[in-house]
Amino acid sequence: MMNWIRNVFGGLKKRANGDAFPAAWQALIKGGRAGAVLGLAADDLHHAADGVVRTRLIGAAHAAGWSENELDKLALHLNLRFGNTAQAWLLARDKGYLSMDFELAMTAATCCYEKSRCPEALDSIRSLDRSCVPAGKEADYFAILGEMYACGQADLSMAVDVFDEALDAGHISPILVLNSYPVYFEAGCLERVQQLRTYLSEQCVGNANALYSLAWVELARDYYPEGFRMHEVRYDLPQAQREFSRLKGLPRWTGQDIQGKTLIVHSEQGIGDIVMMARFLPMLAQRCSRVILAGPEFVALLLTDNFDCCEVVSRHDDLEQRYIPEADYWVGMMSLPYCFSVSAHTMPGCTGYLRAPAEQNAYWIERVGRLAGRARLKIGLAWSGNPAHKYDQRRSIAFDLVEPFLRALPGVAFFPLQTAVPAHSLPNLHDLSDELVILSDTASLAEQMDLVVSVDTSVVHLAGALGKPCFLMLPRRYEWRWGLEGEANSWYDSVRVIRQQRSGDWSGVLNEIFRERIPALLAEIEAPRVC
Repeated sequence: MMNWIRNVFGGLKKRANGDAFPAAWQALIKGGRAGAVLGLAADDLHHAADGVVRTRLIGAAHAAGWSENELDKLALHLNLRFGNTAQAWLLARDKGYLSMDFELAMTAATCCYEKSRCPEALDSIRSLDRSCVPAGKEADYFAILGEMYACGQADLSMAVDVFDEALDAGHISPILVLNSYPVYFEAGCLERVQQLRTYLSEQCVGNANALYSLAWVELARDYYPEGFRMHEVRYDLPQAQREFSRLKGLPRWTGQDIQGKTLIVHSEQGIGDIVMMARFLPMLAQRCSRVILAGPEFVALLLTDNFDCCEVVSRHDDLEQRYIPEADYWVGMMSLPYCFSVSAHTMPGCTGYLRAPAEQNAYWIERVGRLAGRARLKIGLAWSGNPAHKYDQRRSIAFDLVEPFLRALPGVAFFPLQTAVPAHSLPNLHDLSDELVILSDTASLAEQMDLVVSVDTSVVHLAGALGKPCFLMLPRRYEWRWGLEGEANSWYDSVRVIRQQRSGDWSGVLNEIFRERIPALLAEIEAPRVC
């Protein structure tokens, strides 16, 4: 790498010295330390998002007489954040930097985390020798280490241990509190929750991240009006500002009168969130003259078929050129519960509000019927979600754990409602995943099922919105929308929540569903009817 740096930057010295950089970058270059990248504000750091600018920055550092080691690290810092993160991470690991350089380990962990590379994120910070953590940075170190354990492990015990160690030693900072608060809440550590809540309320006034963290807990407690009000602070966070930047010229709708107006509803977060919030679209159509829903093409056919009250358009194609000039207001889809002032007890659409496209149903009725044969039950199944989800290690179940339960129910025809299906020898597991191209395909297949069993993915929202009976396999106290206890939830009457009794332990959940509840359904089917 050093020869490459010399070759590329040798001819750039003069130009690099003459070109102006923001003051923060000029100070960094003058300081001669790559780790100072961590101290840059987001706006200054984003200056290096352009590849040409990154080249010039490293050239300027070379011209300023940086050591080969620091040049190497600067290139890694910038490439981890803005370049090929996976390749830069491998280089940093192989060169041994992650074990001895605090700043680079922190950059690697946070950048891998942001790119949903949780195993690499955990390895980055876990491999750091603790003696390399600078005095005064202990809280930041524990904050990142605990968060990476929460993402990279199936249970929360390691994350709780890390946060306990930090707080017991008196290491506390806003980032440590923000990362540990939801973990302690999910783990049921109520004394810690109260301790951190007090800190957030007193020490983080006006902090958007703090309010955002508090919002999730209020929502998990079913305090929806307050939780969704606090959730509006997400618009002040950098990620949301980037996501909604094209709409910033329009006023945002917050519930005011929009009669006769055109409203753009911008989808956000995951597919499940889009399905969950679609229940509000007919209510919106009654408030204004035109509703334009900007979302991914993956969901377009299903939503278009169900909601003729709005136009469903790609959030990438023609939004700026065609639709924004015609609109009066915009709103993020996750703001709709706030705008309509709903509570956990007044949620619309709980009995279902979607149907599978009629033109697809005929195909799936024949396809499923032929494969299911004389099976007594047809069950749609999703045991894992998107592996890029930052908490996928906690919400997904290894197929090896699920397989014996399926094998023990030969009278049931199982149909995966997910696209990643491993090779197997189960005669009663019928893999049609290659045919699940868009969401309406999955909806049509789910429509043919007697029951859906799923971990917390978009499949659950699809089943609930279709009014299909569903067992949700959930980690302990995981995900705000499913509440803290019990089988019921505020969103879908047909979804029953089966929770882990111990964090990370799926055995109880699987036993209850596959050895108790499904056999009970089979017995009910086979019981003689009394006229």
